[in-house]
Amino acid sequence: MEHIYDSMTLEDFDMLGKKLAALLDGGGFIAFFGDLGAGKTTLVKLIAKNLGITEIASPTFTVVREHETSDKKAFFHFDAYRLEDEDELSAIGFDDYIERAKDGIIVMEWSENVLGLLPDDRLDIAITGSGDMKRTVKLSAYGKHHESILRGLLA
Repeated sequence: MEHIYDSMTLEDFDMLGKKLAALLDGGGFIAFFGDLGAGKTTLVKLIAKNLGITEIASPTFTVVREHETSDKKAFFHFDAYRLEDEDELSAIGFDDYIERAKDGIIVMEWSENVLGLLPDDRLDIAITGSGDMKRTVKLSAYGKHHESILRGLLA
């Protein structure tokens, strides 16, 4: 299941972040795709803000940062930008994070670097554009859980 938003502004990103935060629950996995400056971290921050998380920084050098939402759910923010291959992600216990996030949420930037490790049930968000340009955002839902999240976004 897919949906494309054309010409998204920062205000549109804010609305998308609010809607996603309201729909995400245990087992949520969002895989972000896009070039530098596309807005991946911006959208992660907006989702986190709407989940009650105020301190979000890109985990580029640490690969993952753990947070807690206002309703005590685990929120794992991954950044696969600097990973050489999928083995590096596996080596930090990625499978354990997937297990721990059954009652929480995982968001991952630069997911294209670890495609083979992404769960089958997830929401992909591909962002194109950068700088002051308006963005195109393609949402692709895989699995029943994330298809229901995408349907909720479109309702």
